[in-house]
Amino acid sequence: MHSTESAYHLRQISQRANDLFERAWRRGQFKRIQALFTGESRHLPLLSDIEDQHQQSDTLELGVQPTRLERIIGTQGKISFDKDFLPLQRRSKARWVAVAQAMLLGATNLPPVDVVQVGDDYYIKDGNHRVSVAKALNYLYIDADVTRWAKAADSPDAAEAGMQ
Repeated sequence: MHSTESAYHLRQISQRANDLFERAWRRGQFKRIQALFTGESRHLPLLSDIEDQHQQSDTLELGVQPTRLERIIGTQGKISFDKDFLPLQRRSKARWVAVAQAMLLGATNLPPVDVVQVGDDYYIKDGNHRVSVAKALNYLYIDADVTRWAKAADSPDAAEAGMQ
C-alpha cells in the first residue's frame, strides 16, 4: 500500500472507530432514558456484591479461552459502562476509540480480558473497554483469562462439612 493509501485507510479506521463510539454512546443514552420509564436497572453488576456468597480461596485458574460475550455480565472495577457495556461517560471516548481502532485493524497484541467466572456468568477484572468494543462490533466471543470461583456450598470443604 502506498503511503497516501495507507494514511487514507487509517483515517477510515479512525472515523469508523469514532462512529462506533458515538453509536454506542447514543444507544446507551436512549436505554438510560427508556429505563426511567420502565424502571429497568441499567447498572452493571459488581463482583463485590456477590463475593460473600463465594469463596475466593476456592479458585481454579482455567487459563485463556474463548468466552461468550453475552455471559460477561458484570465488573470488578469502577463503573464506566452500563449493563450492556455501553459507555456511561464521554471522557472514556479516547481510550474506547483507541481500542476500537486496534480491533478494527486486527491487532493481535491486545491481551485477553481478565475475568472471574461465577457459575455460568463472568465478571471483568480487566478489559471493560475491550468487552464494550467487542460488543459494539457484534463479536460473539472474546479471549479471556478465566479464574473460576466456587460457591461456598460447591466447595469440597463445604461438602465434607455437610457429611458430618
